[in-house]
Amino acid sequence: KYEYPDRDTASSLILQDIFNMGDVRHREKLKIYRESLNLKMQGMTIEQTAAHLGKKSRYIYKLIHNRRIGAYLNEQQKTALKYVSELATIISAGCITRNILAQKMGSKISGALIGRITSSLRKMYQQKRKEVKEHNESIENGSKTQRVSQNQIRKYILKGESDNPKLAELYKSSPQIKELLSVCQDFRDMINGNTYDKDIRKWIEKAKATRNMALTNFAYG
Repeated sequence: KYEYPDRDTASSLILQDIFNMGDVRHREKLKIYRESLNLKMQGMTIEQTAAHLGKKSRYIYKLIHNRRIGAYLNEQQKTALKYVSELATIISAGCITRNILAQKMGSKISGALIGRITSSLRKMYQQKRKEVKEHNESIENGSKTQRVSQNQIRKYILKGESDNPKLAELYKSSPQIKELLSVCQDFRDMINGNTYDKDIRKWIEKAKATRNMALTNFAYG
């Protein structure tokens, strides 16, 4: 099962989509503003920030001096930014489809805008669900290839033959199964008189050594 993203993850991905709205020039300017502000908060000077970003100091100064992020957002981005926290809370609670989110948000924000700013989040969720589904199917298919009926096992033990290739695969791939079948076949041969070793005590010790409950109980009588 794949869990829904937590609130912080949801917020981060929604913000990522919000900041990626608009044309190339708009996105680039907003990106430089955010990076410049972040570097300033880390203690870099205007000159250091400009050098780090490959821009002129004057450009960086004009970009961030007495400017809030709203100065570089379009109207849709400004609207979306108001509801990041609310959307993230709803998503972390288990609602991630666009239609359900639109219903819960009502008239506050359009369904189209919700779809736009939750695009990365929904794609990530769909990919994770796909991976979980494929993983579960591989486990299920793997268990199917190992499944052999009791009648087929009984026939193999009693007659030493089987028309099921899966049983042969299990016999080769699993030392434990090979050991169990070998003990059962020894018992069959012993009671049929097809072996020189008819000492039941040796067989009992061999059966006990398998640590298989059914064989152990049988061996103890």
